Amino acid sequence: MTTPKKILIIDDEPKIVKALCDAFRFEEGFVVEGLTDGAESIQYLQSTPAPDLVILDWRLKGAVQGRDVLMYVRENKPETPVWVVTASIHFLDEINSLKPSASFLKPLPELKERIVRFLTVGAWVVRSDPTANVFNKQLIEVRLLNKTSTDLGKVKSAYGKI
Repeated sequence: MTTPKKILIIDDEPKIVKALCDAFRFEEGFVVEGLTDGAESIQYLQSTPAPDLVILDWRLKGAVQGRDVLMYVRENKPETPVWVVTASIHFLDEINSLKPSASFLKPLPELKERIVRFLTVGAWVVRSDPTANVFNKQLIEVRLLNKTSTDLGKVKSAYGKI
């Protein structure tokens, strides 16, 4: 029996945390924890083994923001991938300058599928233009089994559909 993959969801919107946790409720092989506060998230990370993936909202209520959580994970649990999500396009340059494992704009209806694919196959879309038509040969950067690729053919064969 394989060890379940642990996912930590950090978002200050309780409904978003609940929805993501509920999405994995009956999914075998995954354990999901959800937190709504940046300071609480850092305390949690200090007291538990590293999760297999952190989904982190960039703008959190309170003094401890997504940037602080990202920096904590990077310094203390560097093997842990962090996917940063934000509802504002205005933060993408700042987020991407800190080089999280991936960054996405909300809403992201296919987030669960991306999480499952990453934790089971090891491939995920890192950055893409949300307004672009992928199949019109728009450049997409993908992390694939710890390698970066911009070859859409290789991505599609390893990733299935994007």
